[in-house]
Amino acid sequence: MLELKIGHRGAGKEAPENTLLSFDEAIKEGANAIELDIRVTKDKQLVVFHDEKLERLTGKSGTVADYTLKELKAMRILNSKETIPTLAEALDFIDSKVKKLLLEIKEPGSEKEVIEEVRKRKMEGTVAIISFHEDAIANAKRIEPKIETGLIYASYKGKYRNPIEAAKALGASYLLPLYHFTHTQNVEDAHKNGLKIIVWTINTKEEAKEFAEKGVDGIASDKPEILKGL
Repeated sequence: MLELKIGHRGAGKEAPENTLLSFDEAIKEGANAIELDIRVTKDKQLVVFHDEKLERLTGKSGTVADYTLKELKAMRILNSKETIPTLAEALDFIDSKVKKLLLEIKEPGSEKEVIEEVRKRKMEGTVAIISFHEDAIANAKRIEPKIETGLIYASYKGKYRNPIEAAKALGASYLLPLYHFTHTQNVEDAHKNGLKIIVWTINTKEEAKEFAEKGVDGIASDKPEILKGL
């Protein structure tokens, strides 16, 4: 039985990604966990947005950090009615509707502010702070040891030839590899070392079933409906 059925940026193929509508759709499709991305605005506000640049999702030039929250709120995602949510809005909306909420830190240095928002809502037991950036993970763990953390990586090359050791050194609970590079032995080794494995991003039922059978603990999908029954 798959423990975490994760809506990747909500239901990113079914609704504008990283919006409240997308989170709502993911939950309706049966996701028991949500992954979202956090960036910082020009006026140091936390917003939910994946890309550094705005163009793909809003058609605007520049980066998230070039604009104030008020300016970003005037934009719409993928020509929809949906706006860019603040982290506070996302936390309030998702609340206790999911078993686990994965907050990806895109820019190290925002951990304190992110954790303050989590603490305000007493969501320390629900949230996991995840990142490609080791310093963000280490800092989050220092600030709030009770919050679970996870290391994201895309291959077993370079500094992540031994991601298990990297995760253990950071005190992380999760490994989050790109699914193409994850084999049954990797899952077994992680479990032997007390780590859970979440793979990303799987969007077909066949591959979801294959990786569930490998024993992964969670699958992130843009179409969380495909995770039903796993």
